[in-house]
Amino acid sequence: MAATDYPLLRALMAPCSAEEFLQHYWPSRPLQVHGPRERLPSILRDPALDNAAELAQRYSGPVRFTHGGTERMVTVADVNAVSLFDMGLTLQFMGLANFLPDAPAFLRQLEAELALHAGAVTFSAFAAPQEGGLVRHFDSSDLISVQLTGSKRFHYAPMPDLPDPSGGQYVAGTLPFEELYPQALGGFPDPAGACFETARMEPGSVLFLPRGTWHYTESSTNSLSISIIAEAPAGLRCLLDQLRLLLLQDPRWRRPLIGGFGDSPRDVEAQAQLAQLLAALPEVIARLTPADLLSAPASTAWRLQRLGRDSRFVRTPFTRLEIGTAGASGMLPLAFVLGVTRKLSRPVVQVEVSATTVPLLRWIEGRLHGPFTAGELAAAFPAEPFPTLKQVLELCVQTQFLRLLRFPMLKHAC
Repeated sequence: MAATDYPLLRALMAPCSAEEFLQHYWPSRPLQVHGPRERLPSILRDPALDNAAELAQRYSGPVRFTHGGTERMVTVADVNAVSLFDMGLTLQFMGLANFLPDAPAFLRQLEAELALHAGAVTFSAFAAPQEGGLVRHFDSSDLISVQLTGSKRFHYAPMPDLPDPSGGQYVAGTLPFEELYPQALGGFPDPAGACFETARMEPGSVLFLPRGTWHYTESSTNSLSISIIAEAPAGLRCLLDQLRLLLLQDPRWRRPLIGGFGDSPRDVEAQAQLAQLLAALPEVIARLTPADLLSAPASTAWRLQRLGRDSRFVRTPFTRLEIGTAGASGMLPLAFVLGVTRKLSRPVVQVEVSATTVPLLRWIEGRLHGPFTAGELAAAFPAEPFPTLKQVLELCVQTQFLRLLRFPMLKHAC
C-alpha cells in the first residue's frame, strides 16, 4: 500500500505516521498518541458518541457491565443502558457496529490498512462513570483504544513471561480459560511485579496495545471511549483448520476409535492403526503451503477476488438452472434453483444473461461428479477471455450453485 492508502491509520495515529506505526509498533510495541478529537475518522465523531449518557440513551443492543474492583463482567440484553450507567456501572456497548451505519466500511478499510482478513476487526464502546474502570487483565487480541469524551488513566505493562497468548481474556486472580493451561506451564501470569506505564487519555488520545499486555483503567470523569479489537489469527489455528480439512478426505482418519487401552488383539490392532496414521502425518502436513495457512480465515468474497486457473469448485447438491427464451433485448432470463432436498427446491436468484453465456453455464451444470478447476472451464472454452469465465464462476458461487473449495487436496487418500 502507498502512503495515500492509509487514511484511517493516518488519522488515528497522528502525529505518528501510518508508515512509522506499521514499521515500528504494529503489532508488537505499545504506542500512545495525543491530539484533538477533530482529527479522528468521521465515524468516531458521530453525534451519538458525543457523551456516554447520549450513547446509552440511543443504543439498543447487548451490554456488558461491571462495577468497582470486581473482576467479573456480566452480559445482558434488552436492558435500559441509561439505568445501568446512572447506577455507576462501567458499560461495554458490544453491538456498536450494528448501531453506526458507516461501521462496515470503516472496519473493512482498517482491516486492509492493517493487512488483516475481512472480519478480523471489530469495535465496541466503553462508558465509565467517574472513578469507574476495568481491573487488571490481558486480552488475546490487539487493542486500539480511542478516547472520545471525558478523561481516564490507562495503565499498561508488558507480560514477557507469556508472549502472544491465545484463547481469550484473563483477569488476574480469576479462573483461567481452558487454553491458558498449556501456555502457562511455568506458572500463571501475575501482574504484581509488572512495571506499569500510564497514558493520560483525553478526547482525541489513542493508545495501541499488543495482545498480551496487562492493562487497567481509572476514569477521572465520566468517560466514553472506543475499543477497536484486531483478531489476527494465530498460526496454530490456521494450521489446525487446514489440517482438519485435509484429514477429512481420508476415511482412515474418520474411522471411530474403539478400544486401544488394553492388550487384547483388538486393542493392539487399534494402537497399530493409529501408529501408522501418525507415521504418515508428516507427509499429509507437507501438502500444506504457507498460502494455505495465510488464506485459512479469508472470506469467500476475498477468495473470489483472487480466482485463478487452479481454483476448485464443486456443484451444490440438488441445484439446477432454469433458462428461458430471449426477450426483445436478446437477453435470456436465468433462475438459479436451490434444492433443499431432491423434491423441494426454490429459485434463489433470477438474472438475465447473454446467449453466449449459456454454454458456459450448461457445462458447469453438467459437472456432477467431483470438483473441477477454473482451468478446466477455460480449456473447454478457449475462445472466452478468462475474466469472462471468472465472472460466470463468481455468479455461480454467489448464488450457491457452486461451492468454492478453500482447502488443498489430499492425494492418495485411502
